[in-house]
Amino acid sequence: MALHGDITLATDLDIYFYDPHSPWQRGSNENTSGLLRQYFPKAPTSPRVSSGDPDWATPNEKLTAVLDSPAANDGLTSGRVKDR
Repeated sequence: MALHGDITLATDLDIYFYDPHSPWQRGSNENTSGLLRQYFPKAPTSPRVSSGDPDWATPNEKLTAVLDSPAANDGLTSGRVKDR
């Protein structure tokens, strides 16, 4: 945040820094961090990833594949308007 002065001038927004060792000045951030630590304890290992080839599809390609799948066209509303 060395350029906070430039950011303040460019955006017309004030930037505030909390004092070191003063977590009460960080309100919601500290509360959220505490809740996350309480309900999601540290995992000893990283999640397992399959050894298959990575899928390099874009989000649009994945969405199109899902919408064009037979399950999406089984008579239920699929969100697409069919050509007449």
